[in-house]
Parts: sequence; C-alpha cells; structure tokens
Amino acid sequence: MKPKTSPPGRENPAMAYDSTRRRVVLFGGAQLGTPLNDTWTWDGANWTRQKPNRSPSPRQFIAMADDPVRGRVVLFGGSDYTYTSTYHNDTWEWDGSNWLPVLTGSAPSARRGYGLVYDAPRQRTLLFGGEHLITSYNDTWEWDGRAWSRVATTVAPQPRRGHGMLYDSARRSTIVFGGRLGGQLAHLSDTWELATPFLPLVTNASTVSLAAHRTQKFTLDAGTRHANKIYFLLGTLSGTTPGIKLSKTVTLPLNNVLDPYLAITLAFPNSPLLVRSLGRLGASGRGTAQWTAIPQIPLTLIGKRFHHAFVVIGTDPFDMASNAVRLDLIF
Repeated sequence: MKPKTSPPGRENPAMAYDSTRRRVVLFGGAQLGTPLNDTWTWDGANWTRQKPNRSPSPRQFIAMADDPVRGRVVLFGGSDYTYTSTYHNDTWEWDGSNWLPVLTGSAPSARRGYGLVYDAPRQRTLLFGGEHLITSYNDTWEWDGRAWSRVATTVAPQPRRGHGMLYDSARRSTIVFGGRLGGQLAHLSDTWELATPFLPLVTNASTVSLAAHRTQKFTLDAGTRHANKIYFLLGTLSGTTPGIKLSKTVTLPLNNVLDPYLAITLAFPNSPLLVRSLGRLGASGRGTAQWTAIPQIPLTLIGKRFHHAFVVIGTDPFDMASNAVRLDLIF
C-alpha cells in the first residue's frame, strides 16, 4: 500500500482497532532512541495525524485495547526509553479526538512489555505481566472503565514480558504465549489460558448521572441451555448479601429489607425506568435491558447505590439467577 501520508518510522508503538469510529489507532513508540507521543489513525487508505488537547507522555513498549461498549481505546503504562528510564502506571483513554487521563485508586505497578486485551463477554480490559527494570511480573489485572482490580488466580505463568496475548471469543478465554524473563536472554515457548469467571449480567457503566438523563445498559447471557426462556430483571437499594433464596439451588443476589425499589421493579416491569426488564431470551440465551435516569427519580436517591440481577423462569420455577451489578446514581 502507498498511503499519501504515514507516521514517521518507529519501533515499539501501540496499535488498536477503534471499533466505534472504525479506525486503527497508533500511539507513541520510539525513533532512534527518542520516545514519541504522537497519535495517528488509519482509515484503510491513509494515515491522519490527530491533534488531541492532551496526550500521554512520550513512551514505548506499550499496548492498547479497544473497549467497544464504552467507545474508548485504553492505554496503560510503558516506559520512555531503556532499562534506566522512567516507567509509568498511568491509565489513558482515547475517545476519538482526545486522550483522557483516568484517575484510579489501585492500579498495576509501573511496567512495560505487558499484555492487554478486551474480554468482551465480561466487558473488562485484562492486563497480564510486564517488567520494571529487570523484574518481571505475572500478576493479572482487569479494568472496568472506572477502577483496576487485581484478578486472583490459583496458578499463573512464570513472570514475563514481551509475550503474545489475545482474547479467544469463541472459547471465552485469554491466551498467553511465550515472552522472556526479565534480565534473561532465554525466550519462553509455553502456552497458557486464563478462563475468567463468566458473568451472566454485565453493564456498560457503573455510574449514571441524573441531571444528564444517562443510561445503564444491561447485557444478559444465560447460555444456550436457557434459550427462549422468560427472564425478569429486578433491583434493590438494600445490597446483595445474603440475597433472596428462591429455591434450594437458586438465590437471587438482591436483598429485600422492606425495599421499595425492589417492590417497584417487581410490580412495574418494562417501565420507562427499567426498559425490557421482563421478556424472553433469544435463541442464544441472550437479551438486553436498560435503566434510564428519568426526571421523575427523587433527588433523595442521589448518592445511593442500586443493584440489579435477573432470574430465568422455568419449571423449577426458577432455573437460575445471575450475578448482581451495581449502579451509583450521581447528580
């Protein structure tokens, strides 16, 4: 291909496909030892240099992952040059025109050469491994758009950097291959698979603004064995533990401590507040629903935490209950 314009030559940049805007995004890298922080997009025929108001500092040995649900490309960490350089543990998101710095509480330690992929069913960005100076890591973290959380694993690959990593959507698992131990010349040739816990209920946001009339979108996935069955999405303001025991094997992770919101979601399904809360799952056992910050919501609920979960109605009469997801209402 012979595009009219191209980024200057470089090594160790980050690239990801921005599915929201249907562009490939390139950031950073290094040219002759000088780290870069320019951003370019590829439309299939030509490269265009972007001019964001803010950008991450110059760096290389980085990775990016596309979050199609939130419409962001996520970037983490990296370093600006060689082993004696500055290492980063900051998080940035590309929204199509600007890089947005994300302030987080806990986060992976500063590193480079890690793997970064998007786990679509769980709507999380996963990070594994990397190195700082000659110390390699084998910890796993996930990003939900608001905070980093460390993923507990009973067994993990050896610490490494520069490994290959991708998400296998058909098998719902993350694959890691190869890499190198920090400070060593030997390369690894092992293959690992991280099967993260499957969550039947996921959302696109954990915080919703009342003033902006924002929404929280739910994706329900009960699996093919529950295809075409009836589901019922309910909510509570009273937390999730111990939940409501519906049968010997099914417990809905929503509390009912004289909870008025649970009563509303039970008595008024498919309302403007909670759209498609009662319906039938598709042939693949999936469905969607939506919570909307309608003007009728009392201001006294600002700052409150909601939880939602769904049940599948069958012959038991309840065949399963999903996990609970939170919703924090802000002004």
